[in-house]
Amino acid sequence: RVYERRGAGADLARVLEVRREECQSAEERRDILVRLARLYDDAVRDPASAHRCYCALAVEAPDDEQVRRRVVDLSRETGLAAEGAQALARAAELAQTPQDQRDGWLEAGRLWRSAGDVTAAERCMRDAYSVAPDDAALALEPAEELVGLIDAASRPADLVEALRRCVALEN
Repeated sequence: RVYERRGAGADLARVLEVRREECQSAEERRDILVRLARLYDDAVRDPASAHRCYCALAVEAPDDEQVRRRVVDLSRETGLAAEGAQALARAAELAQTPQDQRDGWLEAGRLWRSAGDVTAAERCMRDAYSVAPDDAALALEPAEELVGLIDAASRPADLVEALRRCVALEN
């Protein structure tokens, strides 16, 4: 708190980075990552470092929607979409609920698409769809995203199958 009062955010960030490297407990590591991410975001105004911390935090707290949202925003702001996509895909693998799994894969796929990696985007959308392929509430959005990716890739046979999935989910 002394650093914060003095406006020495960069100094505090260095201290917290060292503490993070030394901490043993996952809970303490998460707490330090939260402080670091907010510090880089707000006080230090270092979006690339904030992005790095939020990406690490997404893996440490894979069910946190706000963290996922911040990873997406910073990924786009910093041009680090591929790094954000990797973190969100890893978080999706670790998420506890189908909704969080689906959301992680979906956002990872969108980031891959914005990074220009259509193959990785499609793989993530397929993973998002496969979380609950019979649940329209969870599967329809990734199914529709797959239609767009497959259509853009000009693969008519795959497009027919993807459209069938969407129609089945909508009925």
